[in-house]
Amino acid sequence: MKQEPGIMTASRKWLVLLFGDITFDGRVRRMIDIASESGTVHLLDCSTAPLADRVAGDSHARCVVAPGMSQPHPHLAFLRQALVTARRLRPDVVLAEDFFTAMPGRLAAGVSGARLVYDAHELIIPGPGEHPSRRDRFWARLERHAAPAADLVIAANAERAAIMTESYPLRRPATHMRNIPTVPRPAQDRLAEKRAAYPALERRADDEVLVLYQGAVVLDRGLPRIIEAMAHLPDRIRLIVAGDGFMRCGDRDLWLCDPKHAALRPQQGVRIRPGRAVGAGQRPAALAHPACRAPLGAVHRSGGQCRHGGGAADGVERHRAAQRRRYRRVPGQQHPRGREGARERGPAGGAGMITFDPFILFFVAVFLMIALPISWLVCNGSTQRLLLLPMIIGFSLFNGFAISTTLAPGYMIISYFVFIITLVFGFRLGAVLSYPLGVTIASNATAVLADFAEGRMAKKVLILYLILIFVTLVVPTFRVHLLFAPPSPDLRSFFDAQFTTQRGAIGALISILTTLVTPLYYLALYRYRDRSRILFFLLLAPLYMEYVRDAYIGRYEILFALIFFFIMSWVFKPRWRLGLIISALALTPILASLANAYTYVRLGNAVSSDGILQGFFTLLEGEVMLPIEIGRPLIASGEQADLVSYVIWIATLPIPGFLKGGLPIIRLNFEISEIVLGVPRGSPGFYIVLPGLISESIFLYGKALFALHPLTIGMLMGFFAAILQNIPRMNALVYFLSILVFFNLNRGGVSSVLPILINGFLLFAIIVFFTILREQARRKRQSGHHPNG
Repeated sequence: MKQEPGIMTASRKWLVLLFGDITFDGRVRRMIDIASESGTVHLLDCSTAPLADRVAGDSHARCVVAPGMSQPHPHLAFLRQALVTARRLRPDVVLAEDFFTAMPGRLAAGVSGARLVYDAHELIIPGPGEHPSRRDRFWARLERHAAPAADLVIAANAERAAIMTESYPLRRPATHMRNIPTVPRPAQDRLAEKRAAYPALERRADDEVLVLYQGAVVLDRGLPRIIEAMAHLPDRIRLIVAGDGFMRCGDRDLWLCDPKHAALRPQQGVRIRPGRAVGAGQRPAALAHPACRAPLGAVHRSGGQCRHGGGAADGVERHRAAQRRRYRRVPGQQHPRGREGARERGPAGGAGMITFDPFILFFVAVFLMIALPISWLVCNGSTQRLLLLPMIIGFSLFNGFAISTTLAPGYMIISYFVFIITLVFGFRLGAVLSYPLGVTIASNATAVLADFAEGRMAKKVLILYLILIFVTLVVPTFRVHLLFAPPSPDLRSFFDAQFTTQRGAIGALISILTTLVTPLYYLALYRYRDRSRILFFLLLAPLYMEYVRDAYIGRYEILFALIFFFIMSWVFKPRWRLGLIISALALTPILASLANAYTYVRLGNAVSSDGILQGFFTLLEGEVMLPIEIGRPLIASGEQADLVSYVIWIATLPIPGFLKGGLPIIRLNFEISEIVLGVPRGSPGFYIVLPGLISESIFLYGKALFALHPLTIGMLMGFFAAILQNIPRMNALVYFLSILVFFNLNRGGVSSVLPILINGFLLFAIIVFFTILREQARRKRQSGHHPNG
């Protein structure tokens, strides 16, 4: 640890706070030794054992708590004594050891006017995708408020220091001091002393290899893995455990024995031959360096199981797992969220509790309540409101909850508010600029579009669309018979086919035609607005055929259809509204629970035993936390999209893929997934992850220019609102776009909507364009026949 100017100055009076027994804390002893070089050190620690004699420092006081005292009484007792000691001693520097004393240290420094040094033994900053317990969240929140007030923050290694510097608004970058110092090998007489005190450290043969585990004996430090590994090693390799505690494994306890060469009690499923593993007991102060007797040591670095109780590297590895975009998977097991997310669960597969920052959550809610009325006022007509308001509400749902958690970095919180403001501005700008074009379309193409909405063309479009979907059951592979015996969902095969199966010319042509007809299909559904059974059939029949064809259908394609049916029924069946409300309230948790179960079924995994409400909250949590779990590691990677390739991708969207040749075209969600997962597309373990619009904006334009993304999105949707708002019978198409921007855009990003908006509306635009030309030519001819008209 480097000596900091202004703190490590001679004749300083130090107050060291430790919520624990100094007897067994070598790190704090080293900190006291360092502080002693610049002045006097007064130590306050905490233990159930009374203080018999001074152990460290120039003076030593102890907060004695009764054994078995319930929480939070020991912490309150320690806080009280720390404040009393600080006011009495008036130290120059308060040294707070570990997160238990972070807030007491800040308060003690405040009442005494001292400077604060915070020594973080552990990394308790929750990693992306982690759901710490309520207790851990409490201490993490206290550290979050205390650490920025410290004049110096010290971590256990450089990696942790970098994470704390990134996560907290510290006054200066955190420094570090490692737990294990570089020490010379003890003298032979001292080694003999240790051998006599700890017979387990004595080699039984010259070629025997001792593997030493030193630390707390808890389940999440990887000791069971080390024990399992011992069963596969030669007999000359022996494991020694130096530490105290026990591990619970199912219904059996794994206890340490005394240091008398007794065997470690076997854990269920682990076979240890007698004598292969022994306990060396708790490490007292006299055993300064037991590792010197072991030629081989084992350190476990856990990527996702360890909390603050882990070793020095545990928290760093947890964060590295996200920062290096490695979402680890069990070999041979597909991720339960597959293509639609990258959320990993704990061993039980259940959801954790989301920890919100009350202040940010309140501010987000207030901002939304202000933004919605303002957006309502800047819109001109119901069509504009039906496109802008769902876009803002969807953005708040899929991003607002995430940025209100304690895991959200500051830049993401600021970006959230800037995004909404810029989105509204861009929408208004696009609507105003496109208004003349909308008037032109309304005055020239209303009759033709009305025919597509409820005339003869509507029926033709519906039939054509269903035929196009049905043909995919015939070519390239005949699957019509599966309509009567549908396959089980198989996401793995579906996704592998995206990279291994060639559609051929016919398949490509059908895909293009289907995309072109899709907006007209939804426009034509207006014809059956009063015939709910036919409308329901027309919405679900294509989805069922697609499921039979691919052995997979996305959950949210089904949700899209259900929401569309709900809106159409609400608008055109007023008598149903009460029933629709009751049905929605009753069925939403059930459908969400089924959707959560579907995430497992589609991968061939066993269905989670979560109940309906648990399944609902699991699904909801998995969706709203994507900006943190995927977006945050994406931004932390430092990668950025190639804007030229992005522009080329947009410009060439209407061109069939086989005609684009070797153009440098970006596939946005594929590149993002490669960065986050660290797996090349098409490789085993690759799937699509969704980062959220904020992270997508930063990935495309950088933190300085990210507002260009909501600006262009807003202008594009303002354009569509302007051209549709003056045309009657466009309701169904507007509802289609409304759901698209509410759900697809905010969840899947621009990659999920631009192909529909540009390619899908290409045929619509062509029809409108030639209709306008024909209408203007007709009017010109009429004006020529009637020059005085």
